[in-house]
Amino acid sequence: MNLRVEQIPDSYIVDMQIDISADGDSSALALEIDAEGTGGYLKAAELSFSNGQAGLRTNIEFTKPGNYRTGIRLMSSNRVESQVFSDTKVTMKRPVAAGAFSGRAFTRPGVILKWSEVPYAKSYLLQISKTKAFTEILFQTETKETSYTAVDFLVSENYYCVRIKPLNPDIPSVFSEYYTFAITDPPMAHIPGGEFLMGKPDKEIGTKDEEPMHKVRLDPYMIDIHEVTVAGYCLFLNCQKDSAHYRKEMADSKTCGILYNDIEYYPVKGREMYPVVYVSYHNARAYAQWRGLSLPTEAEWELAAKGFEYRNYTFDVEILFKAPIGESNKKTVRVDSFPEGMSPFGLYHVCGNVWEWCLDYYSREYYKQNNINYDNPQGPVSGRTRILRGGAVGYEYFKSRLTYRDHDYPDSFSKYVGFRCAGTSPAGQNSR
Repeated sequence: MNLRVEQIPDSYIVDMQIDISADGDSSALALEIDAEGTGGYLKAAELSFSNGQAGLRTNIEFTKPGNYRTGIRLMSSNRVESQVFSDTKVTMKRPVAAGAFSGRAFTRPGVILKWSEVPYAKSYLLQISKTKAFTEILFQTETKETSYTAVDFLVSENYYCVRIKPLNPDIPSVFSEYYTFAITDPPMAHIPGGEFLMGKPDKEIGTKDEEPMHKVRLDPYMIDIHEVTVAGYCLFLNCQKDSAHYRKEMADSKTCGILYNDIEYYPVKGREMYPVVYVSYHNARAYAQWRGLSLPTEAEWELAAKGFEYRNYTFDVEILFKAPIGESNKKTVRVDSFPEGMSPFGLYHVCGNVWEWCLDYYSREYYKQNNINYDNPQGPVSGRTRILRGGAVGYEYFKSRLTYRDHDYPDSFSKYVGFRCAGTSPAGQNSR
């Protein structure tokens, strides 16, 4: 007697094939299953067969993932059970039909949820909830397609959980794992692009790596009006499932403004609209890619900050000491505060508040190179550190100038470093 056990993909159905060779009055067999380690067998199915029959085949539905063992007992016509003839282990894996959902951020309108096709499915039941336990279903629908466009009930700056269940009246099935997605649409400014002079004039105050001024031409692009907020970054963390702890740098909750309650990440009360800090270059870029965007190049950051004309700050010297910059000012402010310091394109806090990561590697001599790209430059091809721009509270006023260049290692983070996102379109079409 031989027993072969195999899981049907994307289901909890087990295909069992039994080769039988029995004598005497044996006329039935019992397939028995239990969760490994629980002790004893639970009878799962009983099949009849005739003497000399070569084999039997049946499907049995399991209820959840785990390690199971299966066995066979032959039973005679007078119901006397024999010993277990076979003991075969099987591991049931959770279906992964909804894998395409994982970790997406959408910008309204038009949230298109897509999933992989399940071969045996006649249709799919889709459910959306605010909780990972799906205790409250916000929306559900049945569809024969492998995608669904959801708009009306989804609220901006929130994350949701979604799962699907393949439906077929002949095959029992279960819900897929839950996956998370977010609706996030922070306001972005459209920068028309064009030619401008990057860097500072030789006679202006500054550092040598800001020289010489050189012409740069950029294609039109989009850039966040505000620095990424604590609330926005919490959405990102809650869409990362098991990898979220890699995306949150080590800092006490009071400093970074993010708490965790074993279910979700959420902002410290009152810190929702403050810039997220303690974010490395790698995690800033991961957040940007989650939104379908990128970090701005150094050239994109400078044009959006100062416009087409040279200037040191985005505000007059008379209000310099009111701005969130300077060594004596140690506290960051809301990302939507201090409108008198907006850039010509309407960006907030390009002078001060927090340093902002840019995409480029840093090179002290980069501006002096003769072969520097004129069209859409992205900095040196290699390096050890990445560009930081904009200055921050706790630093000299001098470092909040719009052409000042700083840099740090991409895996570093601090309470004075944040970021904003940019791209060639609002979301989804940016690949850098």
